[in-house]
Amino acid sequence: MSNRGKWTIDKETGKLIPFEKHRAENTAPAVIDDSIPGGIESMVDGKIYDSKAALRAHYRRAGVVEKGNDHVYLKKEHWSETEEYQRRLEEDSVRAWYEVRDGMAPLTELDREQCRIINHNMEHYNYDRRKLDRDGNPRE
Repeated sequence: MSNRGKWTIDKETGKLIPFEKHRAENTAPAVIDDSIPGGIESMVDGKIYDSKAALRAHYRRAGVVEKGNDHVYLKKEHWSETEEYQRRLEEDSVRAWYEVRDGMAPLTELDREQCRIINHNMEHYNYDRRKLDRDGNPRE
C-alpha cells in the first residue's frame, strides 16, 4: 500500500481508506436555489428582485450583461452608442477649450484660479505613479 494521497479513518472499521472513496460515499448533489433572500436591487432601474432568473431576464431585456457581483456592462451591440457619446464628448471638450482660449467664453477669476492650480499640479506631480526618465517623461 502506498502512503501517497489523501487518507481518512473509517469510523466503523477504524482503518485508513482513500479520501476520495470516503468522500464519494458521503456526498450528495448540490442544489442551487433561485431565490435571493432579502432581494437584490437592479443596477438598471433600482427595483428589488427576489429571483435570480427574473433579475437576469430583466438585464437581458435592458440590453446589459451581468458581470461578477456588482457591475453591469453594455452588450457589444450597444457599443456604437457609447462610442458616439465619447466622440461627441471629445468634440465638445475641444470646442470648449478653443472658445476659452479665443475669449469667446470668458473665465471668471475663480475659474482662472482653478485652472492655475490644475496646471501647477499637472506640471509638478506625477499622478500616474509611473517612474519618470531623466527628461521628466513617464516610462512605460
